Amino acid sequence: DAWGNILLNRILRKNNLNINEINVLDRLAIIGNSGMGALTYQPEMLVTDKITEFDLDTLANECQKILTSEYTDSIDTLYKLGGSSGGARPKILTTINNEDWIIKFPAHIDAQNIGEMEYDYYQCALHCKIPMSNSRLFPSSITSGYFGTKRFDRVHNQKVHMISAAALLETDFRQPSLDYN
Repeated sequence: DAWGNILLNRILRKNNLNINEINVLDRLAIIGNSGMGALTYQPEMLVTDKITEFDLDTLANECQKILTSEYTDSIDTLYKLGGSSGGARPKILTTINNEDWIIKFPAHIDAQNIGEMEYDYYQCALHCKIPMSNSRLFPSSITSGYFGTKRFDRVHNQKVHMISAAALLETDFRQPSLDYN
């Protein structure tokens, strides 16, 4: 995915590893046990330490740095919290009050209130009887909030096999080729 590859490539450079020498199996070993869905890869290759504390506003600002430049002091934290997550937008995978969440941050092309907008779409989907994972706005002092959704690939602390539409249809996720029709 776009966001995960940005983070992975930057963490590899930080650790003086040649991106061109890292093969597909190395990349899967780096994902290890932290990926979306139920698949895990062994032996796991650790490239960062465990993260215990973080501030969402600080992480959002560091995501902007990643998207607009090469340097951030928080690359280890960003990678550990979201380096194997899917999609194009910055996000983290975390546990809050013993619940697994995906929390999304604005990309450089997004409006600052994108979290609130996405939450409004979530409310609309529920109103239309479209089943979705529980979601909420996480508080922020710099935006109207960060959209968070309970991880749909975790049920009762068990990993659930998932596949994206792009993977299922064997399309290039980097090229806009799918829409809701």
